[in-house]
Amino acid sequence: MTGRVNVVQFPHPGREHNPLRSNILMPWNSGLHRRKFLISDGQWIGPANSSGSGPVTFWGEWEPPSRIVERWRPEGGLPTCLHEPVLTTLPNKTELQNTDPLVFGSRFRYSNCKQFDRTNDKPSSLQDLEPGSVILFGSKEQGTTEFVLDTVLVVAAGRAYSPSDASCLADEPFVRRVVVEPLSTFEEALRWRFTLFDGATPDDPTHGMFSFVPCMPAERAPLRFARPRIQLQGLINPRSQQAPKGYTHRDRLDIEGARSAWRSVVEQVLDAGCVLGYGFPEPVLTDGPVR
Repeated sequence: MTGRVNVVQFPHPGREHNPLRSNILMPWNSGLHRRKFLISDGQWIGPANSSGSGPVTFWGEWEPPSRIVERWRPEGGLPTCLHEPVLTTLPNKTELQNTDPLVFGSRFRYSNCKQFDRTNDKPSSLQDLEPGSVILFGSKEQGTTEFVLDTVLVVAAGRAYSPSDASCLADEPFVRRVVVEPLSTFEEALRWRFTLFDGATPDDPTHGMFSFVPCMPAERAPLRFARPRIQLQGLINPRSQQAPKGYTHRDRLDIEGARSAWRSVVEQVLDAGCVLGYGFPEPVLTDGPVR
């Protein structure tokens, strides 16, 4: 451990999935990565250390199937569909998208996206993040130069893995099913090794920081919300649509610099009317028809 860490702005595709209106169940995604507006049981922390548990809504990535439980008319940055995550075995297709970052399960996980430089066929510095590094997953808001946030992952630990290893993550069948197996449907990924990062939790924080998603208790109205806008001078480039920022060795800060950035993000999320969500249970595997 070096004592110096990264604060990474990680832009990923921000458009919402647009399932057919006739669909009640959205199948496993074999197209472009998109965001979903999800509902799940979970826990949350709010202003003045308030807390609670129960169903919450949040923006995130879930590329396995999902059940569409509500639809709305388009309105600004608000979602148009509410998805309940469903887990099935992989369909017999090539190039199925995996879920990265993964917020369901005992910890958040970051597994592979942009960890390999295709141009040079070499690992990127995103495989070398130290414990205490903060990854801000979000998107450039359409029609603006604002960065909107969906997931914060604070690195607790990391371990190398290879999708070509048949026994890879056999001790974690859920992560294997949602991350490794679909990643293995991409031929080029079978040549590479990645780092699976574990996210810190409120019960097991790293330097006082933990992973979370901006969320809203489902009992509150309105049910849907826009992703909060986040500003961090010098650390976030609001114009960036794809290129990560702040992930190289020369970008590293001391721990207090990372803690200050994390606290600022927490404050901005709470000021936007959201709470900090975590503890989302693994969706149960369903082998039969999903209704």
